[in-house]
Amino acid sequence: MTQIQHLPRNIKIDWLRFQCESTSKRMIRMFIQILHLPFEKKQPQSLTDVHDTNVLALNKIWHEVYEYQGSLIGAYYAPFSDSSNPSRYFVDLNGATLSALSPEKLRILLLAAQCEIGFTANRIDIALDFPLQSPRLSTRYWENFVEDGLLVGYRSVRRVMSRGCSRPGTTVYLGSRESDRFVRIYDKNIDGVDYDRLEVEFKRTRADWIMRQIAVVPAAELPELLNGVVCGAIAFRRSRDDVDFF
Repeated sequence: MTQIQHLPRNIKIDWLRFQCESTSKRMIRMFIQILHLPFEKKQPQSLTDVHDTNVLALNKIWHEVYEYQGSLIGAYYAPFSDSSNPSRYFVDLNGATLSALSPEKLRILLLAAQCEIGFTANRIDIALDFPLQSPRLSTRYWENFVEDGLLVGYRSVRRVMSRGCSRPGTTVYLGSRESDRFVRIYDKNIDGVDYDRLEVEFKRTRADWIMRQIAVVPAAELPELLNGVVCGAIAFRRSRDDVDFF
């Protein structure tokens, strides 16, 4: 049997957002301790009422919010926290922050949240960066794949071409931003090196399954898990000359 040689690729989690409920009022401290990054407390935005110490984040009001390089952790404390009236917490980490975390820290963070009363997976973005191939991934005929019914799970495609910026390129969007799975294919430059990026934004039930898997797989197996999740988001119903590249 012929062995298929996979293209080399860099794998990363580019966004992570979840919430949990807990009877403990120390969860926010535990999250910061696990991450071991210098999160700083954000000040309330009200300049007229000194008694208003609430902070707006993720379109909601929270009692405390901590920030590190655009990443946020917040808490809304219940007056008398118990199982019927728990406090609520959120964690919203961007790609830069996630790049500073080891797989083991990420696993511990998710496991700690999932052990509480309630856990809600909001969003996880996973990206694969491939070395340049010819033609580039973004220039493939994705419109034809969707129109011909070849691409499983996507009924819409949008292409955006950037010409006037310092780094012209193409971005292809598959699916709807409101759906559980939204794909972005675009040209990426990292430290002066060009790559083709395939990035998938997972939400709700899909995000929940992925985050629960991350919490239980050994750290050494995380790249394989993430690779399978992203590549599994692109599937063709049948073979054809112009789709056999994937």
